[in-house]
Amino acid sequence: SPPRDRWSTVPMTDSTTPGPQAAAAAFDAAQRAQRQGRWQDALAAYDRVLAAVPAHAPALYGSGLILHHLGRHADAARRLQRAVQADPRAAEVWANLGLVYGALRLTDDAVAALTEATRRAPFDAGIAANLAAALLDAGRPAEAEAAARRATVADPRHGNGWFNLALACRAQAQLPEALAAACRAAELAPAAIPPAGLKAELEDATGRPADARTTLEAALRRHPDATSLQFQLAGVHERLGEVAAAIDALER
Repeated sequence: SPPRDRWSTVPMTDSTTPGPQAAAAAFDAAQRAQRQGRWQDALAAYDRVLAAVPAHAPALYGSGLILHHLGRHADAARRLQRAVQADPRAAEVWANLGLVYGALRLTDDAVAALTEATRRAPFDAGIAANLAAALLDAGRPAEAEAAARRATVADPRHGNGWFNLALACRAQAQLPEALAAACRAAELAPAAIPPAGLKAELEDATGRPADARTTLEAALRRHPDATSLQFQLAGVHERLGEVAAAIDALER
């Protein structure tokens, strides 16, 4: 699955929704607990806010983020849907709703929510990269390529933007372009396994197995127990006629 930027667990800090004094105090308590990672305490406090002010958008958003973080994706989706109904202006709420839909395998809904997020924040590289990932999941690589390119223009150092661009180009059999993007992704995240694996795969596919071997050996020095890289390296050794090295790669 294409990579997503990790969703934020930072609550919205500006509540524009008026409410009783008790709701304001509960909202402050929820934010403190959320920043400290005390998820259940934060949820309980947000529920107190919502009992008093059901359309309190920041409380809906904050509790939705926590529910997503806890793996309660359906509950998170309901909270975030209510948040965008209460206040549809915040791009980050639409973006996180898109990530929740993705976790629920609601691909079309994920694309729609992330498209709305990009409309509201057209220069946010993370949102554009996440839209590219959703479009790849939806089998729409040309649109994914366009979204990933927007991410890399917005932030040329955005690793997931380059990685998803490589995946989109690969899906369209644009292997030289895919390799160039994968090289950039690997350069930006030298300690990450997926960019190295994709870079090596594309080097091998474009007739550069020796380069693929070098890439994989370097990645395995960082991650000696990465089984996927070990199998990938064994295949490259085999194609290079290095049978003993292929066996050694599999026996690590």
